[in-house]
Amino acid sequence: MLRARAVEDTRGPMTFVIDLGTDKISGAALLSTDGQEIINTVAPAMRHGITASELRNSIDTHLSSTEAFNDVSGVVVLNDT
Repeated sequence: MLRARAVEDTRGPMTFVIDLGTDKISGAALLSTDGQEIINTVAPAMRHGITASELRNSIDTHLSSTEAFNDVSGVVVLNDT
């Protein structure tokens, strides 16, 4: 995340739960720099049924932490539990 590097604080994970069948965002755990900024974008998307692809393809200001959703949502981890 470019913003985290700019402020020299790259600690903390970001996890998004995305249903691969519907592309809907089911949850997020943000223990990273500016997590409060990112959740202010992700929470309304979840409430209004905006898909992960739609959110990923939106235009964010640069240099902002919200851009990190694009990076994180590009990495898919499948869990069959």
